[in-house]
Amino acid sequence: MKISLNCVKQRGKNMARREFKDIMLGWAADIRVYVGGLVLFGDSHYQIKGHHMRHILNTLEPGDVLLRRYSHYVGSLLIPGYWSHAAVYEGDNNVIHMLGKGITQEDILTFMRADDIGILRCRDKMLIQPAIDKAKDFYVKKIGYDYDFKCENENLYCSELIHEIFGKSEKVKFKKYVLPDDLICGLFDLIWKKGSATGIQHNNSPADADAAEKEQEKDKIEHRSDDKV
Repeated sequence: MKISLNCVKQRGKNMARREFKDIMLGWAADIRVYVGGLVLFGDSHYQIKGHHMRHILNTLEPGDVLLRRYSHYVGSLLIPGYWSHAAVYEGDNNVIHMLGKGITQEDILTFMRADDIGILRCRDKMLIQPAIDKAKDFYVKKIGYDYDFKCENENLYCSELIHEIFGKSEKVKFKKYVLPDDLICGLFDLIWKKGSATGIQHNNSPADADAAEKEQEKDKIEHRSDDKV
C-alpha cells in the first residue's frame, strides 16, 4: 500500500512539473525582444490557422475586399469597430492595400497572418474589374498614405482606398471617416469570416455545410487550447 501511495505521489509531482513547464514555455513564447532592448509580452499566436487559410484561398475571387483584425494590438484598439484594416484582392495571390509607407502590393499569405479575416464580395459585378484596374493604377502611381484622414486630398488610407476604387458608392454609409466596419453595407456581401459559415450557407451545398461545421469545430478546439495556455 505504501509503495502504491508513493508511486501516486511521484506521478502527481511529475505531472505538476510537466504542467509547470508547459505553462512556462507558453509564457516564454509570448515574450518578444526587439533591437534596442524593447520587450513586449502578449499572445503571439494568430487565430487564423492553416485550415482557415486554405478555405480563404479556395473562396477568394479577384475584386474581393479583405477585412483584417488583430485582437491584442494597440493599433487595432485605436480604430473603432471590429475590423481594423481593409484591402482588395487583385488576383494571382496578391492584395493591394494602404500601409504607413504608402500603397503596397503584398502576398495573400503574408496578409492573412491575423486573428480574423473577412471576405466581402461586391454585389454589382460591373464594378469589380474597374475597381481592380483602379487599384492597380494607384499602385503604379505610388499613392501615399493619408495620415490626415481627409477625403479631399490625393492620399488614401486603407478603407478609403476601397471606397474610392468602388466608385464612392452611396451605399457605404460613414460619418467623418470611412472605417473598415462601414464597408459591411449594401454594396457587398460578407461571404466569409472565421468561425462563420456565412459564405458556405449561401451556396446551399450539403458538402459545404459539412465543411463549415468541421471548420467551426476546429475553431472551438483551438480556442479551448488557447485558453489553457
